[in-house]
Amino acid sequence: MDDQWQFPQGGIDKGEQPHQAMYRELEEELGISESDATILAQTKSFLRYQFPMTATDFKGITTEYLGQELLFFLLKFHGPDSLIDVCGVDHAEFDRWSWVDYWIPAETIVEFKRDMYRRALTELKPFLFIED
Repeated sequence: MDDQWQFPQGGIDKGEQPHQAMYRELEEELGISESDATILAQTKSFLRYQFPMTATDFKGITTEYLGQELLFFLLKFHGPDSLIDVCGVDHAEFDRWSWVDYWIPAETIVEFKRDMYRRALTELKPFLFIED
């Protein structure tokens, strides 16, 4: 689908803590190293969304719930924009990126993820103006 918006995301490997997975995904998907971003906050718990379909033939699995649980992190990026390289990484998942107003992701993500994005952004908003 063209013009779909999404934050970088990915699974947590066995033995990995959520913040470690987040930094790994940041490197894999955006080319940003841990030294270039600081965690300001994270959601208190994993937030869920469900795909808007009956999951009777998704990879041969029949289930009542088919979706994901995500833990969201608010980061402060310390590097220059030139460090962000969504196309120069192995297995590129994005074709472009941009800085946007805070609420744009909740308005532009696919419909079935919007409530989850709104909840995450609402929870993280108080941490936006933390001083170093």
